[in-house]
Amino acid sequence: MLGAGAVGLAALMAARVVGADPIIAVDITDERLELARELGASHVINGKREDTKARILDITRRGADYIVDLTGHPKMLAMAVEALAPTGSVALIGAAPQGTQASIDMAALLNRRVPRSHPGRCGSAAVDSQAHRVLSSGQVPVRSLGEAVRVRRYRARVRRFEAGKNDQASVADQ
Repeated sequence: MLGAGAVGLAALMAARVVGADPIIAVDITDERLELARELGASHVINGKREDTKARILDITRRGADYIVDLTGHPKMLAMAVEALAPTGSVALIGAAPQGTQASIDMAALLNRRVPRSHPGRCGSAAVDSQAHRVLSSGQVPVRSLGEAVRVRRYRARVRRFEAGKNDQASVADQ
């Protein structure tokens, strides 16, 4: 998962339910990565401090079979395509502003898929159907995920406040 916000974490839990392995969460926020690990990520990568593509290739040994890009960032999409295994797929879920273009190595696209996606869809009818079954089964605690994200944000703000870094909204605003 590229992006460990609420949607990325829900996708991570769904991946865990269907038996995906390894499950790699990528984000630039340590708190999100910590929560991703708690929710079932087998590996976490901080994209600010680590070479994401190299780590994905190291963990998977041949590239990832599936990557879900929730960032909407052109460089992340390009990196995701390059980090795929032969015949792998990237699901582009993150939205970018109209007109945003990504520069992708055309050779990296050979034998790989980047299915068309739009809000509310995961890229293919089969994946959407499976996602619907998993989310409807109750095995992915979507409501508690929202609460966990709010608790993490609150704790982070308390830490910033205690450290004298109260440039964000006050803790009481939460």
